[in-house]
Amino acid sequence: MMNKASESKNKIYAMPLLKNIGLQAMDRKGWNLLQCPVCNCKCFEMPQARVLKSLGYTGMCTECMLKHQFGTKGEDNAN
Repeated sequence: MMNKASESKNKIYAMPLLKNIGLQAMDRKGWNLLQCPVCNCKCFEMPQARVLKSLGYTGMCTECMLKHQFGTKGEDNAN
């Protein structure tokens, strides 16, 4: 059984990074370019984010989400 602290830790959704998908995402309906609240990198908030926010989820860029969920293990070995 999860306690509230670990449950809220896991209420995170990833926002695609601009550097990973490029500006073509600007043409997608409902995609908004903004900054990650953790690292300030440019990323996209997708339409599904509105639903997730209403359920108490927090958005951050893909890199920050992975670091938050899995820590920095293996970061030194990344390409």
